[in-house]
Amino acid sequence: MMIKISTYLIIGLVLAACRAGLNTPQPTSQPTRQIIPTATSGLPAPTHTPMATSVATAPASVLQCADGFEKAKIQDPAKQKYGLEKGFTLSSDEFSRYLGVMGIESLCVPLELGAPYLNADWDSVNGLGVGRMLSIGFDNKLPGMGWGGLTLVYSTYDFKYGTEFDVYARTKDRDALRAGTMPGAFEINGVNGFKRLMSSQLCMGLCGVHMTYVFPFDSYYVTLVADIGAYDYDEDRDAAMKKFAAGEILAEYQPAARMAAGMVETIRFRPGVK
Repeated sequence: MMIKISTYLIIGLVLAACRAGLNTPQPTSQPTRQIIPTATSGLPAPTHTPMATSVATAPASVLQCADGFEKAKIQDPAKQKYGLEKGFTLSSDEFSRYLGVMGIESLCVPLELGAPYLNADWDSVNGLGVGRMLSIGFDNKLPGMGWGGLTLVYSTYDFKYGTEFDVYARTKDRDALRAGTMPGAFEINGVNGFKRLMSSQLCMGLCGVHMTYVFPFDSYYVTLVADIGAYDYDEDRDAAMKKFAAGEILAEYQPAARMAAGMVETIRFRPGVK
């Protein structure tokens, strides 16, 4: 079942350099509904050229979407420093407002992913760097580094801040996608994006590896980031990345990879967003 938030926000599914993830009880009083990508549901199957990987995906037809979210205490003590208010997840209204900043009209967040919470909102308006960057995590226990196993990120291309962070797209990627030369390109619900395997720019003993689904717009991009493992800093990067591209992903990371692949099929941006 869906929750109607502003422009009928469907909230519901699924691992960046400084990111997080944790675990709060899921609401049990509300039933759930499957999102089925058919002509009547308005969720057409995406067409894209995926990067070679043997990791199975979770089609949108099997996602059970959360009905809504209430502000709740984050259970993991190590993660209680995060949240719009310290240590709390986002309510449906708060989540809806952040999705609105990203230009997202609707999105399925699966029940197993947990409730959303705010990793960061760095905004030049508040004196926090240049441009703006938003990162939203989910409070399950998916394995991952930094901000967690799966995150939703918004960033302006000019974003700068006095700390280390991953950059998932640059204007050259946007231009390559528009020119039809970007590897891993796809179209979902009328919006073009690309899928890319990348490693963290900041490595502390281990280098995180992420599968990213990126939607680049004129002045900003939105990306869904799934942590799919890590390799030792001393290991040959190219050799390690080839293993991940070939699908050599530990079982503990595969749920995030599957959820991200299904979740991205449900994303809908507001008409006219550029």
